[in-house]
Amino acid sequence: MTDNVKLEDMNEEQLRNAVGSLLQQLQQADATIRDLGAKVANKEIENSRFRSILGMNQQKPAPVADKEVAEDVSDEEAGAEEAE
Repeated sequence: MTDNVKLEDMNEEQLRNAVGSLLQQLQQADATIRDLGAKVANKEIENSRFRSILGMNQQKPAPVADKEVAEDVSDEEAGAEEAE
């Protein structure tokens, strides 16, 4: 564990070391924040693309499913007519 030392009790070299250590921690934190910011930005871009794709798919009616249902009904009607 580190002892709490007052600034007044530190000599010049200890102060320099403490400031240097704090600057290094600050630079590491800054780099981490920038990295996370870039990752968030990339995810936002990806999510935006997915939203636009989903929006395009939701706006289109589903003609394929309607066609298949219509064909099934036509086949059943044709089968009923042939049976008569």
